[in-house]
Amino acid sequence: PIYLFSPDIDTKSIEELAGYNIHTITYENSDGSHSGLKRLLKLYDNFIQKRGDSLVGVAEYNHDEVELATSLYFYNQIVLHDLTIIDRALVNSLLNILLDKKEGLSLIEIKNEIANRKILCDDLSIISSLKNIESKALITQDPINKKFIITDLGKDIVLNGKAINQDIKKKFIIYCMNFFNDYSLDMSSINRIVEQIDRGLISAFRKRGIEISKMLFDNSSTVSINSSTDILGELNGFASNDLLNQEEYLGFVELILNILQAPSQEVKDYLGILANGYFTYQILGHDREARTIRFSELKKRPVVIDSSILIPYFAQGCLNHDFAVDLLSELSKNSISMICTEKLSDELIDHAEWAIRYYKDKEFDDIAYYTAVVGSDFRQNLFLDGSMKWSIGKNVSTFSDYMTSLFSSTDISLYRNIFSKELEKIGVSIISMDQLPNFQVELYSAYEEAFEQIKTERTARLTYKNDRQCETEAELVIISRIHPISFLTHTSNLKQITSREEILHWSPEIMYRFIKLNSTSTELTDLYSCMIGDFLSCGFKVLDKETIAAFSSPLFKQARTQLDLLKNEFGDVLDKFLTEE
Repeated sequence: PIYLFSPDIDTKSIEELAGYNIHTITYENSDGSHSGLKRLLKLYDNFIQKRGDSLVGVAEYNHDEVELATSLYFYNQIVLHDLTIIDRALVNSLLNILLDKKEGLSLIEIKNEIANRKILCDDLSIISSLKNIESKALITQDPINKKFIITDLGKDIVLNGKAINQDIKKKFIIYCMNFFNDYSLDMSSINRIVEQIDRGLISAFRKRGIEISKMLFDNSSTVSINSSTDILGELNGFASNDLLNQEEYLGFVELILNILQAPSQEVKDYLGILANGYFTYQILGHDREARTIRFSELKKRPVVIDSSILIPYFAQGCLNHDFAVDLLSELSKNSISMICTEKLSDELIDHAEWAIRYYKDKEFDDIAYYTAVVGSDFRQNLFLDGSMKWSIGKNVSTFSDYMTSLFSSTDISLYRNIFSKELEKIGVSIISMDQLPNFQVELYSAYEEAFEQIKTERTARLTYKNDRQCETEAELVIISRIHPISFLTHTSNLKQITSREEILHWSPEIMYRFIKLNSTSTELTDLYSCMIGDFLSCGFKVLDKETIAAFSSPLFKQARTQLDLLKNEFGDVLDKFLTEE
């Protein structure tokens, strides 16, 4: 765009010029001195690149994409490097939730409160965060009713933190008021400016949040706003919406620039509170568009469901049944493509067949049956395990009763069709590698090679059980060469063997957390509420100087972050995270 400075220009002319990509910056010139122009030029000079700047002449990136890229960068560099950061981000919220609940809250009640406050997190993070603050004697759990109660120490810390933050904000407001001592503004104008300053700062955090936070810990740095038309555009919005008259707007922008370029200690203290809210917003995934991008990257790969998930899904009553049902339900609800190979479904059928063959007519009080259930002589069978819990309170006596209740029959020849129909209901397709598009005949020889390699490596690792196991894994290798896949499994053996293949190995727990933390169907608290809301500002810092220094290198420029590059980096970081996990 071309920028035109013009005095006393009418709205119609401004709109006509905008059609030619000419942005008009107007000012009052009633006395003919053009003093308003001099002030504007001094103000706008902060946003103009200086001669010799490496970015002179380099086109700016799409401002909306930069904001998305920043969220993705933060997630790549912070959250995927340490998921416990989510636990720490929840501390302030949990303490505030419990502050006014004298009788305490159960875990379910806490989850409901978190949902009501539009805080996005998963169950594992909530439990971990509660354990963390319990270990510091800030809360305690009643051994009888299992309710969590905030301790006197916890109350003191929360209330003291709030008081300190309120004092910091009061000092910041006084600083802002004093800034205008030499201005010809009346008190009502100054109050209007100060009322808008939080929103102005949040606009700046949207565009330069990482750089502002870095400045707080590095006295030698300032926020670079050369060529920052994105920040300028945000600030201009405060004048265009009739929030401030022109004189007030100029004072407003000058104060923002002073805060970003030469912050006093009062300013830094207050920016520290806002930074804590900004990081909480990013860590808990409140940016809907960024969550959408992360989810779309997940959905690019079909998820292959291992038999270690399918077996507990069908074995009602077993230890992991509820979790398996919930996990597959979340995948289905979020339209994530799920597949199961015929060989993996064979493992499910084998698991059921073995239990039926040896224990079909065994009664629940049979000692041999009980021994089999607890798995003392061999690997535990989940259908046997589930049957014991299922039978409690029912007028049943044998394992056949359990299997008939689940599948209407103990005829194993019917099970393939039963399993297939049930999986189809939740969106799991059963396929073989030669049914895939782009499958070529020569891949059969590659399959044989993969089979021999896996068998050799499993034998060397002392994890070889039988050829069927190796055939199942060899087929996954070939499928991954046709189309990159995610493999949802409890076992890490295949991960070690197939590190060269296009397979992302997800543990069920991590997949479940990832879905919960990136659910795009949830409308969450906006940035303003996260940064200003008291319930996030108890004094516990989410990030420290060392963490910020680690993820924000001297070369990092937030305004130059590229969305496409960070999408690719997200895939690389996710792969590394899953491998290490």
